[in-house]
Amino acid sequence: MNNMLHIPEGIPTISVLEQISHADWYRELVVYSARFIDRFRKNLRLYNWSISGNSFEHWSRRWEYPFVWTRLNEFISNNSADQFRILDAGSGLTFFPWYLAERLPRTNVICCDVNRSYTRKFQALSSALGQCRVCFRSADIRAMPFPHAYFDVLYCVSVLEHADDHERILEEFHRVVKPGGLIVVTFDISLDGRTNISPHGAQQLLQRIGQRFCCDARGWLAELTKLQHNEKILTTDYTRAVAPHLLPWRFPRLKSLYDFLCGRGFSGGFFSLTCFGLSVRVPG
Repeated sequence: MNNMLHIPEGIPTISVLEQISHADWYRELVVYSARFIDRFRKNLRLYNWSISGNSFEHWSRRWEYPFVWTRLNEFISNNSADQFRILDAGSGLTFFPWYLAERLPRTNVICCDVNRSYTRKFQALSSALGQCRVCFRSADIRAMPFPHAYFDVLYCVSVLEHADDHERILEEFHRVVKPGGLIVVTFDISLDGRTNISPHGAQQLLQRIGQRFCCDARGWLAELTKLQHNEKILTTDYTRAVAPHLLPWRFPRLKSLYDFLCGRGFSGGFFSLTCFGLSVRVPG
């Protein structure tokens, strides 16, 4: 894994995605994810019909999980501790925690999500894989049942755009991770302003993260200027043009009707999005 390419923080560009997609370690992620979904298709059948558990059949996850993986692998490889506790905050149900436990033998991965139905699914998958170092706790990430400074690493993939009260979530992240520990976060940005985190909301969120973790947010904020040249960045608009099967809205008419019934107005079954990734160290 020493041939990993550095994936810059911020908004993913199409050129970086194309570059990393040719790397051996990236192909390994793709193969593991595909085998995982093949083996456990029945277990995942009712999980998120739009993603179907396969991160590499989703427009942004094919960048987000490699981004998180490279950050976690680098952090753990450069530390000599015997064991690391990793928290997947707002985990959903994907291949990733089992991939981490298999590839990083010094780790224990705890997945946290509000969906209680995942408890038995996690138990069944861990048992089938013979993997006792992945477990699940049902909880709201705004109030998690873990002691202070319990984790060495926390990652949170595409959750914040579905949540409110970001300040409280960031406080919890700060609370449960040890000083010097690593936090890696990705989230969607709504280019058309029709979902939770608009470009202005992203600016406010990045400033909050900088303040909470005592780090300089100017580099992240500068990344938002890429939104003015979105033909060069990974977006759902770009994906619709080149690989529409990677969009989560497989049935746009049904999605449009669902959005209308939920009071979101007429969406047309499509949202213009990009994503953002960053990592911070918890101050000591």
